[in-house]
Amino acid sequence: MIRREISKFELIYSGGRLDCQPPCSLRSLIGREADIAGGIRLEARINVKKIDLTTKYLYLRLSGLDRAADVYVDDKFLFATDGTLPVYHIDLGDRLVVGENVISVRLSDEECYGEDMALFLKAEILCFANAAIESLSVTQQHSENSVQLDLGLSLLGKPDSVRAVATLTSPVGQMYFSGLHGGRGSIIISDPLYWWPAGQGVQNIYTLTLNIYGECEIEDSYTTTLGLRTAKGNEDGNIWVNGMHMIPMGALYIPECDTDFNKRNEKADSYVKSAAMSNYNCLVIPSSAPLPSDRFYSACDERGIMVIEEHSLLDLMDLSVVESIKHRSHHPSLCVIDVIDSTDRSAEIENLADELGGLSFRIIGSQPEYLGLPALPSMKTICEVTPEDERGLFSHYIESIAEPQAIRDMLLSVADRYPYPTDLSAFGYASAMASAHKVGDAVKESRLSYGKSGRAVFNRLNDPRIAISASAIDARGRWKPLQYYSSRHFAPIALYADYKDGKVDFSVSSQRRIDLIGSLEYRIADASNRTVMSESVECEITSMTSTVIHTADIGEIISGHEREYYLEFYLKEGSDAISRRTLLFVPEKHFKFKKPRIKTVVSGEDRNFSVTLSADCFVKDMEVCFDGIDVVLDDNYFDITSEAPVKVCFTVMGGMEASYRLKDALELRSVVDLIK
Repeated sequence: MIRREISKFELIYSGGRLDCQPPCSLRSLIGREADIAGGIRLEARINVKKIDLTTKYLYLRLSGLDRAADVYVDDKFLFATDGTLPVYHIDLGDRLVVGENVISVRLSDEECYGEDMALFLKAEILCFANAAIESLSVTQQHSENSVQLDLGLSLLGKPDSVRAVATLTSPVGQMYFSGLHGGRGSIIISDPLYWWPAGQGVQNIYTLTLNIYGECEIEDSYTTTLGLRTAKGNEDGNIWVNGMHMIPMGALYIPECDTDFNKRNEKADSYVKSAAMSNYNCLVIPSSAPLPSDRFYSACDERGIMVIEEHSLLDLMDLSVVESIKHRSHHPSLCVIDVIDSTDRSAEIENLADELGGLSFRIIGSQPEYLGLPALPSMKTICEVTPEDERGLFSHYIESIAEPQAIRDMLLSVADRYPYPTDLSAFGYASAMASAHKVGDAVKESRLSYGKSGRAVFNRLNDPRIAISASAIDARGRWKPLQYYSSRHFAPIALYADYKDGKVDFSVSSQRRIDLIGSLEYRIADASNRTVMSESVECEITSMTSTVIHTADIGEIISGHEREYYLEFYLKEGSDAISRRTLLFVPEKHFKFKKPRIKTVVSGEDRNFSVTLSADCFVKDMEVCFDGIDVVLDDNYFDITSEAPVKVCFTVMGGMEASYRLKDALELRSVVDLIK
């Protein structure tokens, strides 16, 4: 087989002609205001030799064409695509001539929709004497200690003239082979290595390669990756992966439409990495959002992030949507399809589930509402885009970027916990902390009810644009307190304390696959960090459960001291504290904090540094940041509960010149700074 890749096109529209090399974005080429009335054309000129035309079969292979288009050769209509298939094979027959030929892909202006249409088009000419791969389907059948992969192959040309061999390579290098007969074959994997969501196990990825052989050489080949796993969902929104119950813990994800195609992929990678760093095990794509690129799903495969897609039933009746899901179904991260429909159409959904084997379909009556409280973006972000005289909570600019009711909701949430801040920066800190705590309360309810109260999913991970919203990461990629707190909200083992009527209940939610034998340790201390009482209790926690592990009567100890005492508690496994928290008996605005004296030491080199902090009294929700320097910290918004130092590691995002200024640029803030 001879392949001739077509990598360079010319983009033709009403405004002129431009060189074009997919993948790229339409608006990055022609500008946001350009007129595309009449549609666009992607043209490529290819030189054909006489020997090329003697080949028995001649096809044009187009991939990444996800919308309707007409294909022409030298202004003669050849084929119409409908956007439903990941790959199109178009028989060129006797359409080409010796010399220059023009291949043209034409899209109407109606098809050039979206904030910024991405052009993923990949094209190549196939010249072969025997056969070429048209498509390959893979389904999984799971039984005890084995998985059977059923392969379905469709060929172009003369199928009987070639042999097809599939090779499956495991993550540890073990290889399985299967010959395909009549386009069908299977591979049985004994003792399979499963793909697991984050926190549950390893993300094992297999590589499947299909080769078709002529008389003595490979005619065509196709390679893809897949993960072995089962998925099942129920009406509460819980998921069973490989038979193991999971509480989905994560956030909505809104794919971004950056005009720079490479930057768009970089952002998707960054958001998935951020989710994994904060212990997410899932991301939800709402029905109103554009679908992410294939790179997003690959990143989720690598990091163990389950993807839940929401679709209306009307959308799923569209063949192009079904084919699009089928194209993504080899990604083990794509686990659940939530079908939004208020009618009983379960039979149709069951048919779809059979067609798209390996995915779990769940029918829900309406678009779910995910909890979230709005907060300001980082002050660094606000200062980058806001005139200095507009940096007030009720300024025109601030109100213009606020989502509906956002300022009202922030005012109410801050008033519940904090004294009213006197400047925008302090208000941003307070609103972000209130958001982090409120989401934590909802996650706690879901985890302690073992998912019966719904998924531990909030609204949302990211902002596609600068906004006052409930996101955990702002539009500049800067983490809000919610993103740092998520690593505690979504930790595999989370410890909680609830105080009522003089008693405190200690509860644990375990999403770990092994039992834990350890100890619960807690103490009551005053604002100067002097211990009033302490206790240690041995405990055994069964895997994948939520339960109360201890109840303590502390009413007499704290009576009359509710504004002066706090509770510190942590769960230890061996010598390691795997979950640590504090609890105030009154809102932060009523607690009698002392003004701390804080000592800091910044050390490190290159771009990897640490800051060590110690304080002479209790510090609540300590914020560490650097003026004019962006860093990624391994922890932030933490409590200092003793004179023992707290060490936080971080990476400097800027160049070396930024590192030299770290000590002078260090800025600290905690709840006490809100109290004047």
